Amino acid sequence: MLGSRMVATTIFINGKFLLQPITGVQRFAREIVRGLDQRLDLECTKKLLQFVLVVPDVKGLEVPTFRNIKILYSKLIFCPFFWEQFMLPFVTLGQPLLNLTGAAPIVKIRQVCTFHDAAIFDIPEAYTKLFVIWYRFLFRIQSRTCLGILTVSEFSKGRLKKLLGIAPSRIRIVYNGVDHFMSPAMQQQKPHKTAGVTKPYFLAVGSANPSKNFARLVEAFKISGVGKTHSLIIVGGGNAGVFFSEAINSTENVVLLGRVSDDELKTLYQEAFAFLFPSLYEGFGIPLLEAMVCGCPILASNAASVPEVCGSSVIYFDPEDVTSISKAILEIIRNPSIAIELRSKGFIQAQKFSWEHSIDQLLESLKEFKLTAQR
Repeated sequence: MLGSRMVATTIFINGKFLLQPITGVQRFAREIVRGLDQRLDLECTKKLLQFVLVVPDVKGLEVPTFRNIKILYSKLIFCPFFWEQFMLPFVTLGQPLLNLTGAAPIVKIRQVCTFHDAAIFDIPEAYTKLFVIWYRFLFRIQSRTCLGILTVSEFSKGRLKKLLGIAPSRIRIVYNGVDHFMSPAMQQQKPHKTAGVTKPYFLAVGSANPSKNFARLVEAFKISGVGKTHSLIIVGGGNAGVFFSEAINSTENVVLLGRVSDDELKTLYQEAFAFLFPSLYEGFGIPLLEAMVCGCPILASNAASVPEVCGSSVIYFDPEDVTSISKAILEIIRNPSIAIELRSKGFIQAQKFSWEHSIDQLLESLKEFKLTAQR
């Protein structure tokens, strides 16, 4: 009808991720919300969409400041799990909900869920029994009742379709980006925790999850014999409620740093001799992109989504073969020209992944799932 005015669709966003330590899943959620806020600066987008981030009302919780996304605080009952399963559906009753991490309220129907990978089916031994039971049940229910499913790679999409029987029309890819590591606002800080490391070092980054394969990496590093001239630094933390942790201890040439700030991590990438990524299973692998944009040559696993993310910009090895990992380490030490080539290829490869493109993919997916207003 002439003169009719389109009413913008309001989409609520599950903000439980703000309570959690930042790993790849929480990074995705934070950057997607930040990107949506920036995209709403465009009047054409603002006329079609409005977003409300629903956040548990927790004292001391740091909530980002947004220009366009509204914040709705909701009373936290008992714990984040109960808040998400019972309070969140009530607060968003009758409204569409966007979930950006694996968890989502099981009783909510009009929602879009994000399954970052199918690890709870493919490698259940990496997780606690209770975690596997709950998330397998949750994924099976959500895969049948939600409006659509997002995931972060072709690899994850293929596994989820096969394991959960998801129709192709109900699952879409929204890749991760790496813009957060290219921001001029990031300050370079000398990592104070590495003050005792005087030799050139290899760097590895990841949670204390057996799928990250750090035990084999440490063994490969030792049998390579490069400990006389190089150190190995491993960055990351664990979550005993989710993962079974690997028993890895610091030694003279292997340093476990635990969690570090983004500023410290950026410096670690930039000053590393090379980045080692021995993961057995990845839905995507954001640290790979971070290393690329920091000019750090990469030696990586040839498993899961890693080749999809890295293309021809890394040296690949078999993550289950300690000798294969060791040979890759020795190859880059013996051939310095390889490092120069990998730096150049890596930076070019990383340009293929931006959060701006991720927002394009997300908005198109929401439209296809009929969550947004149609012209």
